[in-house]
Amino acid sequence: MGQNGGMTRKLGDSLKDPELIARFEGVRENLQREIRGGMCTEDQADAYLDNLEISLLLEQEAQPMAA
Repeated sequence: MGQNGGMTRKLGDSLKDPELIARFEGVRENLQREIRGGMCTEDQADAYLDNLEISLLLEQEAQPMAA
């Protein structure tokens, strides 16, 4: 998907928890199919992924730190 406005950071890069990364990647794959099927645009998919990443980051921050 897009380069996020020319920024060097890739969507999802700030996620560290493997479970959250897997969820993010699953949604990314679904959105790529949606783009190919003409059901959404690349810009719409990027906006959705950006919002998803924020939600997952909040989840990640709420998790207790492993000892």
